[in-house]
Amino acid sequence: MKITYIGHSGYLVEMKNCYCLFDYYTGKLPQLADKPVFVFVSHGHQDHYNPWIFSLAEQYASVCFVLPPDVKANPGKVPVLDKEQCTRLKEEGCIAMHRSWIYRLKARQEYAIAMGDVTLQIRTLRSTDAGVAYLVKQQEATIFHAGDLNWWHWDGEEKQYNNNMAANYKREIDTLSEVEIDVAFLPIDPKQGDYFWLGYDYFLKTVPVVKVFPMHFWGDTGLVGRFLMQVRQNNAIRQTGCPKEKTDRQSKGLLRGYCTEQEIRRIQLFEPLQEGETIEVCSGERFLEAMPEDKEEIMALYRAMIGTEGCTWSEEYPAEENFDYDVSHNNLFCMKNSKNEIIATIAIDDDPKVAVLSNWNPSFRKAGELARLAVRAQEQNHGLARRMIQSVMQVLKSRGYDAVHYLVSPTNPAALTSYAKLAFDFAGETQMYGKNWKLYEKKL
Repeated sequence: MKITYIGHSGYLVEMKNCYCLFDYYTGKLPQLADKPVFVFVSHGHQDHYNPWIFSLAEQYASVCFVLPPDVKANPGKVPVLDKEQCTRLKEEGCIAMHRSWIYRLKARQEYAIAMGDVTLQIRTLRSTDAGVAYLVKQQEATIFHAGDLNWWHWDGEEKQYNNNMAANYKREIDTLSEVEIDVAFLPIDPKQGDYFWLGYDYFLKTVPVVKVFPMHFWGDTGLVGRFLMQVRQNNAIRQTGCPKEKTDRQSKGLLRGYCTEQEIRRIQLFEPLQEGETIEVCSGERFLEAMPEDKEEIMALYRAMIGTEGCTWSEEYPAEENFDYDVSHNNLFCMKNSKNEIIATIAIDDDPKVAVLSNWNPSFRKAGELARLAVRAQEQNHGLARRMIQSVMQVLKSRGYDAVHYLVSPTNPAALTSYAKLAFDFAGETQMYGKNWKLYEKKL
């Protein structure tokens, strides 16, 4: 599954047999392959809906438009429908037009929409602003796009308004408490000031979600990092904080702290992507920060790599001391499958000898080093190494790094292929620890 950020709240999700395009209003769409395209509009605000989407019916053979009630389809509007078609759309909730279908979905309903051999199970939630949010189930994955369903708390509003908003948001999100979601797209809006993180926090505490992508962030790419900082601060203050700071935050309603750091570590939070950037993900996979209890599995994975093509490891390295150090510094990560088995691992290293090499681009302010990447033999050659690298680069971005670098053995063709596909820049060669290395780096 490939996820492409188009812009603002717009995301394109490509699955094996279809596309789902959510809330397009601006940005460049990639060329789509010949498979059904489901176009979702959460509501009619101009930053979520662009009538241009209907031109996709002229470009592709199978297109389905999923609209909420507030997106009107009157004669003379887009799409151009006559009065009879408008009546049918209003009464029946769907209509065939050219090579496409248009469906109108109301809030708090469940639907099954088919296009060719593809059927989507769709459930709608009522937005706290306008329109609906979508829960989309397909054989490959379960996806949630919130639209403008968010905990909208504003300083300028009356207390009753903010209380009602909180209650309405919780009521909708609570209906997802037993739904296992592979990918969620959630608004996180800097215009809310000190309250920007409330919706994120409650959703992550309440819903069993694996991967979360931000949207509606108005170009503020530091919000997810600040959210994580807020969670840590709130939990620290609740446990050991000084009384005055506790009282000040409680008076502003900021000391909620629904999420603990342990819970956050079990969810993959993506930093804001660049417009047009694509991330590969796989349903059933969970990218997690490694815990002490993962030691046996990860050490076994390290040992299984010894003797494979291009591997420079030995019985002495990586050692248990490397594992202990990485975990204690929150620098070791793993990928688990649907059976909760560790299938890959990667670390962030801080080797000072590597950091001071003269080969690196001097314009990078703070670069992190990737190290100790291992993929279980049965899972190799399926793009897992690339997904691990992409995921840990997101972690580095959230920690304030602006670049990443890596040492690769010239005898490791699989690793060289992975970095080539991720557009790493070649930075030269060096010799360290008695071995030759190729150097690669990439701006984050």
